[in-house]
Amino acid sequence: MIKSVLLILAIFLSIDAFAQDAPPPKIFKASFKKGTYYILRKPPELSAKGVMVMLPGLTDAVYSPLFQSPLADSMSRNGYVVMIPVLSDDNMHLAIKDDDMQNLALILSDLLLTQFPNEKAVPIILGGMSVGGTVAIRFYQQYKAKQLKPNFNITRVYAVDPPLDFVRLHQSLKQMGEKTMTAIVEEPFAGRESLTQQLKKYSPLFDPALVGETFGSAKLRIYCEPDVSWYIAHGMQVSDMNVIDCSAYYRQLKQKSNNQVELVLTNNKGYRQPGDVRHPHAWSIVDVQDFLNWIR
Repeated sequence: MIKSVLLILAIFLSIDAFAQDAPPPKIFKASFKKGTYYILRKPPELSAKGVMVMLPGLTDAVYSPLFQSPLADSMSRNGYVVMIPVLSDDNMHLAIKDDDMQNLALILSDLLLTQFPNEKAVPIILGGMSVGGTVAIRFYQQYKAKQLKPNFNITRVYAVDPPLDFVRLHQSLKQMGEKTMTAIVEEPFAGRESLTQQLKKYSPLFDPALVGETFGSAKLRIYCEPDVSWYIAHGMQVSDMNVIDCSAYYRQLKQKSNNQVELVLTNNKGYRQPGDVRHPHAWSIVDVQDFLNWIR
């Protein structure tokens, strides 16, 4: 296992740690991009009140949102269909480009059609962990810029310690000598534009869709646990923390008079399963009860 991948993105996690008797099935459709699918956990009630999207971090086990935090269980018990979209083969590739956003729109549309066939304007809470959170923010940006169809009722967007500047992330990976993860980040980008130009183009921090605009009608929360001493103890620098991007993005939105955005900074909340291992880059930094209060 690559040491610093554990520190920036997400670790490879065994599905053996999944606590359920049987994991939910993977749902494939011919209309989806090859190798992509989604996973559902339905609420115990016959009728659901909305959809909770939980995008896993890049290279995370696809079921990780279900066993890394009680959030998925709590949302299901509160009447939400929990959906995990997997936007690349085994979640091992960076899915951030425009065709990936279109594919996520197809997947989300399929869920709404099959689970809510007679309902319109189903509330959607869209978010994810690490790069999954980055994807969620970029998807909403593109949606508000009217670059995606059909219409969705996205009421909340959340991101758990997302890297919002791929230029900064790429530089951090290279400086640490992480050849495998550097290659994964570079893989989608080829063509006439320089790598730096393309990394910037697909970074939510620099998305032109937000120039002169606010985030939109949805409320946004970004969670980070900036434990400087932990990162330094694990051989990293302050500039390797995603909170650098997140705080810049938060400031950008607040300067546009957006009062719907929050940057939630936590302390000693980050732990990973199995083993309850201390790690500030984790689903567990989201306080479940506070999250439930936020979506009400």
